[in-house]
Amino acid sequence: MTLDVEDWFQVENLRPIFPPTSWETIPRRVTESTRVILRLLAEYEIRSTFFVLGWVAEREPKLVRDIAEAGHEVACHGYGHVLPMQLTPVQFRDDILRARHVLQEVSGQEIIGYRAPSFSIDRERLSCLESIASVTRWSSLGFPSSAWASSPSRFLAGATLDCTRLRYSGVSSGAQLFGVGITRCISTRGSSTPRSRV
Repeated sequence: MTLDVEDWFQVENLRPIFPPTSWETIPRRVTESTRVILRLLAEYEIRSTFFVLGWVAEREPKLVRDIAEAGHEVACHGYGHVLPMQLTPVQFRDDILRARHVLQEVSGQEIIGYRAPSFSIDRERLSCLESIASVTRWSSLGFPSSAWASSPSRFLAGATLDCTRLRYSGVSSGAQLFGVGITRCISTRGSSTPRSRV
């Protein structure tokens, strides 16, 4: 199971009404909502991956630490929930690295997973992720970095196939089929073993 940790006013559809310059003035609900989910996951002994915005992590560091301490994986959802194609490749790279740095500092975990806001990414930004992966233990699509570095094209094909299955099931309707950055984690009740990444 995977979850995105962002606040209600940060979604793309509300950007014209709530631009990032207004975010500091809007009451946040992300902590309370995420804690409800954390309690349910603990009750059913499910481990998950939480894709967290860097912006949220800076303002709610205890929430991110609690996610990590509960045994869940903390992963990156970018810094400010800007669609990758709205950023230049350099801005995109800087956005990801900024978010990743914040998340690692706050969670104490190495951040190797990334999910693009609104499941949208193109080939040019995907190349940026590949260049980041070549110099760090970063995994642009949530795969183990050693596997990503050894054969990125193989995993891009796998991501496309996985997204296709999810699209047909109605989970990611409207998502682009190329490199959407979906991580599928398999959790079993009561399992303390690491999640598999497909």
